[in-house]
Amino acid sequence: MNHVTSPPSNRGQNGPMDMVQPVQVRDLDSAALAASAADEANALLAPRLPGWDADTVRAAFLHVGEAYAGRVPGILPCDTPYHDLRHILETGVATARLIDGYERESGKERSLGAPLAATAIVLALMHDIGLLREAHEAHLTGAALTVGHEARGARYAQRWLEQSALCGFAPLARLIDATRLGCTVEGLTPDPLHLLAARLVATADLMVQMADREYLEKCRDFLYFEFVAAGWARGPDGRNPDAMYASPEDLLAKTPTFCRTQVLERLEGALGGVRRYFAVHFGGDDPYMAAIRRNLEYLDRLVADGDFSRLRRTPVAVLPERPGTVAAR
Repeated sequence: MNHVTSPPSNRGQNGPMDMVQPVQVRDLDSAALAASAADEANALLAPRLPGWDADTVRAAFLHVGEAYAGRVPGILPCDTPYHDLRHILETGVATARLIDGYERESGKERSLGAPLAATAIVLALMHDIGLLREAHEAHLTGAALTVGHEARGARYAQRWLEQSALCGFAPLARLIDATRLGCTVEGLTPDPLHLLAARLVATADLMVQMADREYLEKCRDFLYFEFVAAGWARGPDGRNPDAMYASPEDLLAKTPTFCRTQVLERLEGALGGVRRYFAVHFGGDDPYMAAIRRNLEYLDRLVADGDFSRLRRTPVAVLPERPGTVAAR
C-alpha cells in the first residue's frame, strides 16, 4: 500500500534515496524470521482448515525471506526501509489471523477452504515483492518501482504459485492489485470467496502499517524518502518541485486526513469491513485498530501544536546491511 493513488507524471530521478541520516537497520537472520512467522501462521490455520498444506505455506515464507535478503537468483536485496521484510512477514501473519477469525465465525458451509486460504497468505507475502529490483535494475532504487509494483508482484506470485502445490490457484495472483488504493476491488473477480481473499490481504496490508508502534517515525524517516524516489515528494534537493509532499513534516501533517478519508473509509467500504475478523480472532478486542487510533490521536496533537520534535523514536528497518546504513544496537 502507498499513501497516493494518483501520482503526478514527474516521477523524479531514480537515484539513491537521500536520507537525512543513515538508515538504522537490523540485519537479522531472514530465514529465522520467516520460519518463525510461518510457524505462527501454520499453528493458527492447520487446526482450523482440513487439508492445510503447512509445507507450501512455510516454503512461501522462507522464499520471501531469501528474496528480501537478495539470495534468490536474479533478485537484488530489499532496499526500501518502509516496505521491508518485517512489513511483509507481519502482513502474512495478520492475514492468517483474519482468516482464522473468518473461519471461526463462518462455519464449514462458507469456509474459504485450505487451498484458497493458503493462496491468500502467499499473496500477502508477495504483495510488495514488485519493489525488489531485478539484476538489470541495479541502477534504480526499489522505491523508484513504486508505480506498478503491484502488477510486478502479481506476475512474480503467479510464477511462484505455478511451481507449487497451489498451481491451480496461480491465476488468483491478480488479486494482489487489491492492495493498490486506487483498485476497484469488486472488479477483480465475480467469485465471492476470491473477493473475500483479496479483501483480507488488502486489509492486513493497511492495518499492520498503521498499527505499527513506529508508524509515525517510519513515515517521517522512511516513507517520505521512498516517495522522493517515486516522484511523489519534493526531496531535500528539490528534485520533484511539484510533488505532493514538501517535507517529512508535510507528509505527517497530511497523514491524519489521508488515513481517515482514504484508508479507514476503504477498510469499511471497498474492503467490506473484514477487519472485524481481527476481533473474532482475538476474542473480542482488535489490537490493530486500537493501535491505529492511538497513533492518529497522537499525531492529531502534534499537528495541532505544530511540533513534530516529540517523535523521538528512531525506527529500525529489517534490511541487509549495506553502505549508507547503520547497524542498530
